[in-house]
Amino acid sequence: MFGRIESDVVLLSSEGMIVHQCLTDIPDHFDVQMHAKIVMPEHVHALFTILSTPNPFRTERDFGVLVPGTLPVIVRSFKSASTRMIRKQNPGYRKLTIWQSSYHDRLVEPASIDRVTRYILDNPRNYHRG
Repeated sequence: MFGRIESDVVLLSSEGMIVHQCLTDIPDHFDVQMHAKIVMPEHVHALFTILSTPNPFRTERDFGVLVPGTLPVIVRSFKSASTRMIRKQNPGYRKLTIWQSSYHDRLVEPASIDRVTRYILDNPRNYHRG
């Protein structure tokens, strides 16, 4: 849905461009430092540091409410904004599920940020290699 890979380069569809813009806009809405991001044909990778939230991994299940600035709120907001914009641009997508309900996250130690950034940026080159 978000594009295709040709010659190890991601060629974004109009939906992929929306997703890319929403990823790019995350630091405008949350106190994060974006290290790397990429939109792939059917998924995204983003590596960022949450700067000001004391416990950025708290979830709504922890206390029954969403906590502003936490990872679940950032991901929920990103998915919601990108879905809304894609559906606005493409009315035929109104009933199409854009995102899976969950997401895969991992805590990255500061010493590994460069390695993970390289992995993210190399993802298009490695995409067809499995």
